[in-house]
Amino acid sequence: RSMAAATLKPRPWVKIAQTTFFSGVAAGTAGLSYWQLQRRQWKLALVSEREATLHAAPEPLAAVVPAAARADGVAPEHEFRRVECRGTFDHRQQLLMGPRSAPAGGGGGGP
Repeated sequence: RSMAAATLKPRPWVKIAQTTFFSGVAAGTAGLSYWQLQRRQWKLALVSEREATLHAAPEPLAAVVPAAARADGVAPEHEFRRVECRGTFDHRQQLLMGPRSAPAGGGGGGP
């Protein structure tokens, strides 16, 4: 036998390794595709829910965020809900903030 004939002979373990590798890649791709489809359905349902909440009539703020729960935040069913509140603005407690970045041409500055 010549050396060329020995190198042309297929090795069974190489074929098995290639098949295993590419089968794994195909299975992984299929799994990720399924996950993306599930994620898309979840996102579409989430967007529909948020749109319905935003288009609903506003509720009084006290009904959405009771006084006892204000420290804990808002319940999940009340997230993104439009609210209505009435009152008087206390101008004595207002805080006026200037620009957050240095004005153009004003130079730097700082501590």
